[in-house]
Amino acid sequence: MSTNPLPARIVPPDYCVDANGVWRDLGEKRPPLRLTTTAAYVIALLRDVNAADWSVEIEFTNPDGQPCTLLVPYTHILGRRDLSQQCTAAGLFVLPRGENEFAEYLAQCAGSAELPRHRLTTKLGLNLLPDAVCPDRLAFVLPGKTLLPNPETVPAPAERLVFRPPFANPAFAAYASAGTLEESRELLTLVRDDPVAVFILSASAAAPFLEMAGVDSIIVHLHGKSSTGKTTRLQLVAMLWGKPLDPQTAGNDVTLIERWHGTANAAENQAATHNGMVLCKDELGGNEDPGFSIYNQTSGRGKSRMTRDGGVQMQRKWSLLSVSTGEVSLTDRLEAASGKPAKTGEVIRGLSIPLDGLPAYEGMPTEAASQHVQALKTQLTQVYGTIGPAFAQYVIDTFGTASDLRVQLQVAIDRRHAELVDYARAKGKELEPPQIRALRRFALMRVVGEWAAVEYLPFSEEEIDAAIKLVAMTWLDSLPVLNDEDRIVGQVRDWVIRHLGQMIRYGEEIGDENAPYIPSVTKGIRYRRWTLLTEADFAEACDGTSTMVAGKLLKRLGILDGEGGKHKKRHQLGGLGLPETYFYSILTARLLPETEQQAARAEGPLPATGFRGARNRPAPRQDDEYDDPDPPLNI
Repeated sequence: MSTNPLPARIVPPDYCVDANGVWRDLGEKRPPLRLTTTAAYVIALLRDVNAADWSVEIEFTNPDGQPCTLLVPYTHILGRRDLSQQCTAAGLFVLPRGENEFAEYLAQCAGSAELPRHRLTTKLGLNLLPDAVCPDRLAFVLPGKTLLPNPETVPAPAERLVFRPPFANPAFAAYASAGTLEESRELLTLVRDDPVAVFILSASAAAPFLEMAGVDSIIVHLHGKSSTGKTTRLQLVAMLWGKPLDPQTAGNDVTLIERWHGTANAAENQAATHNGMVLCKDELGGNEDPGFSIYNQTSGRGKSRMTRDGGVQMQRKWSLLSVSTGEVSLTDRLEAASGKPAKTGEVIRGLSIPLDGLPAYEGMPTEAASQHVQALKTQLTQVYGTIGPAFAQYVIDTFGTASDLRVQLQVAIDRRHAELVDYARAKGKELEPPQIRALRRFALMRVVGEWAAVEYLPFSEEEIDAAIKLVAMTWLDSLPVLNDEDRIVGQVRDWVIRHLGQMIRYGEEIGDENAPYIPSVTKGIRYRRWTLLTEADFAEACDGTSTMVAGKLLKRLGILDGEGGKHKKRHQLGGLGLPETYFYSILTARLLPETEQQAARAEGPLPATGFRGARNRPAPRQDDEYDDPDPPLNI
């Protein structure tokens, strides 16, 4: 056995660790078996906030001589091949003959009571510290490091918070920095006269705060003809947090900027990768299903998938601000893909900003503007990734707890939202309820931009306010004029989409702990081909429009399924404690476009037979039969 001793660590009996690797003692008559080519110690056990998903943390030195840590799930220790592949890919080479013994080594180390225990998170950005004394304390998580509150005011927690990606993605390596904070601020002074740049920089700073603010995931889409500065502005978004290389010229280098091109599954992976942060996507145009990408990202949840044993995998969820670019608007791209006019919900869910009317350097000669942009792009490859983490550190030091941050943030957003609505109306804008709600997203960017002003973003509060107002008004001007029919249908559709996660999924067995079919706060019932709303829920969905007027319109359009001349339909839902009840019975397939139906299905499939508990399932009424020519949706 080798003789290069290292500092004492936990080493199980019959094993030895030195600079040349991990060794297994096979007895006096056999030479020791070498398991790895370098020392490897288990230094901690980790689990998620639910005390599940256990992993071991391994400390080793990679072939470049750099100290590294690796998180290995318990499941990989059992699956020896997965363990070997994961370790080898990270630079810890497990010798073929030593795979089983190395797994045994890790298992025995994991059983030690002396190992510290820490917490795992798969979410970037704002997280709660694992602190039993004050579980409301904030931390900010980035790949490779976790920002903690100032230890002079908030004692360090007993447990570390460690980021473990949901899956491998090269983009994690792009969360890096170069240059200083002051150099980054100096660089951004070059775009002070560009209102779109000021706006999207505020949006990038606001990305980690969506969940705290109670704002759904957002897509900000910059569109315009070629050479309008789309990609350069996207690089500005990325530079707050990491490496902002242009994906067209980055080659094999990593960058925080993703591409639109790809499948719906790829789009979901991108969203899950950047959960809690900002997602940059360049060049909308080649994506096969832009509708699904848009609705999937803004809904904050992925598709439900079956496991090999017939169960349902836990859905991926995220809180995300996406900034994308393209030559056409989201609306135009959706209409081109579907061949149908875009619906109100489709138009509102994405903030599509036309750049043609918002020139970056108005009045500057073309050649001078070109040189200015080129100098900016060059500097963006040398200075990046310092402003975002510095601002995040300021926030967690200032507010300390999630409850304090949430209250202060929402109070500020309410104030700025009211100001923005009043400003729009003073400019002669006729605002519909969906537009008013959408303006709250701009209010969030205004508030966070105000917090970051001067010290982190080199703009005054007045400059940020003016930029956000200009972009918000430009967005409102770009929206199509809605007639009363479109407006009412859009209001109801938007309400249903926003509350899908709060709807009872009727059809799953009462008491089945693996099928969480009733949320704590309910809004409607998803049953067979219908979305069922009570009188109160339907009135809320109509958002100021008379339920009589809305009901009459929706029934005429074939969206509302009523009995005879009524706007409601009877349903008897056994097991929910409800008698035979009249509901506003919306035909889901006729209200939601196909892409939104896909988002609805992401909540999880229902059994085709309704309740699995025969005792609780009433015989179907005649009027509950599928008399519609369209097949029932499996939602």
